[in-house]
Amino acid sequence: TRQRTFDVLKDNMKQMYDKSGWGWSDRKKMNEHTDPSARFLVARNIQGEVIGFTQFRFLIEKNYEVLYIYELQVAMNGRRCGLGRHMMQICELMARKNEMKFVMLTVFKNNAAAMNFYRNKMKYELDEISPSECGDDTADYEILSKCVDPALKKLRQLGQKNNNRSNNEVTKQQKQAHRQPQIHFSLSGSIES
Repeated sequence: TRQRTFDVLKDNMKQMYDKSGWGWSDRKKMNEHTDPSARFLVARNIQGEVIGFTQFRFLIEKNYEVLYIYELQVAMNGRRCGLGRHMMQICELMARKNEMKFVMLTVFKNNAAAMNFYRNKMKYELDEISPSECGDDTADYEILSKCVDPALKKLRQLGQKNNNRSNNEVTKQQKQAHRQPQIHFSLSGSIES
């Protein structure tokens, strides 16, 4: 499983990393992929093939407990059936059940499809620690977050209303009928070879 999830990651992301200032290193990405604090949600098709995964960690960011998504990767044969959305929803549910305050992730600015998915479909916002929110428009990535704690969410919404801030996000909801494949999920604290 470890090699297959790594292959999906490399197939999907190597070019983007190479285009960024970060560059791609098999060794560094494999070390991150096999870090003892990494957790995985792995999706398999009916034949048992890995068709997607999320890699995440439970961390403290800006004094809040967060579920930080390091990777959300869907293989070519798992796309266009709602798998990415479903895996994100499972991560958000895990965050709530574990009393996390936010789900956070990093996304390349030039990954328009991912940015659209997270911002418009999943309703993630630029986080206050994102480079562009801190005045750095040269960074090639953004940090997005979503508050998943109901009480904190309510406080933040009240604060926005009191400050007369309005959310001007324009979202376009497209409902497409997709045949839902049979998918099996497994959750692990580490990923086996």
